[in-house]
Amino acid sequence: MKLIKTDIIAFSILSGIGFAFFENIVYLISSIKGEDFLVAITGGISLLIARGLIGFLMHIIFTGSIGTIQSFYNNKKNMLIFLSLGVFTGVSLHYTYDILLSKGFGFVIIIFLILGYFYSTFLFYKSDRLYI
Repeated sequence: MKLIKTDIIAFSILSGIGFAFFENIVYLISSIKGEDFLVAITGGISLLIARGLIGFLMHIIFTGSIGTIQSFYNNKKNMLIFLSLGVFTGVSLHYTYDILLSKGFGFVIIIFLILGYFYSTFLFYKSDRLYI
């Protein structure tokens, strides 16, 4: 079975969802160590809701951009260039998101989501792969 270009985008988005799930579990376990049981449960639930809703969407944007950029390659010669550019873009977006959150710019998440949505939509439109 031959892998078509839209599969690259779909698989990258699915891997981002899986990574977000794993990241949330690791973050939850590390945040509740040494806490009282009730505090850990209530804090863990709110943490999972916040990270679950926003984190999944952000990872879809990050890995979706990686897959979309990678789907632009048309021969083996330039595949490494698009692979590198896609990974650099996804990692840069994730790094920027993490830095903004760690510095207390939580309101930027809304802007990041909106810009990420339009950025992803632009990449899908540009690649003519709207129908996955």
